Amino acid sequence: MGEIRATDVVAGACDALVAGLDSPALRVLAACTRTEADYDVHDLLRPALHELGLTFYPAASVAGQEAAA
Repeated sequence: MGEIRATDVVAGACDALVAGLDSPALRVLAACTRTEADYDVHDLLRPALHELGLTFYPAASVAGQEAAA
């Protein structure tokens, strides 16, 4: 919901891989550098979540705000 930095999303993807979750898009997301993260996370997060069977909520969406609460 825009409350964490893109580099934190990449770190979370790395943590997910270490914890045993795996998918091609998650690996690509985890491999982002700090510079790439600011530009690429938005496009990479949706497919990574989809491959893991998780829901992607667009930033500032009502559904996303409700899920975050």
